[in-house]
Amino acid sequence: METEETKQIKAALAKHSKVLTRHGVQEVTVGHITGGKGYDRCDYVEFDNNGNFYAYEIKVSVSDLNSNNRLSYCANKNYLVVNQKVYD
Repeated sequence: METEETKQIKAALAKHSKVLTRHGVQEVTVGHITGGKGYDRCDYVEFDNNGNFYAYEIKVSVSDLNSNNRLSYCANKNYLVVNQKVYD
């Protein structure tokens, strides 16, 4: 289940996409995870008109960051988005 903070971060990323003239999509399924354990899912993906992709993984708690959930680094440029608490 998605937290309110995660929803706010996704909304901020969508605004960021528009400013940079990129196109953004939430909860993107990318490829197949090796080993048959389902599909890889990224929290937010942007692409621009030059064919570049930017992937954002959102972590709003230390326990989520340290969990077994994958960090989906599937783009030309990959970013980990955390709040101040996780950053500290």
